[in-house]
Amino acid sequence: MIHGPSGTHALRKELWPYDGNRIAGRLQYECHDAAGQWRRSYGKELGSSTRTG
Repeated sequence: MIHGPSGTHALRKELWPYDGNRIAGRLQYECHDAAGQWRRSYGKELGSSTRTG
C-alpha cells in the first residue's frame, strides 16, 4: 500500500505465461479516498514479442 495526499492506493500485477511469444497478465488497482471509500478496478494486459525481442 502507498499512502499519499489523496488517500491510500495499491497496484497488484499477476503474470500469466502464455504460448510461444505471447504473455498475459491481470492487474488489480485499489484506492482509498479521503472520505474512506474503497474502490477497486480490474484489468488484463496482453503482449507479444518478435523472435528477436
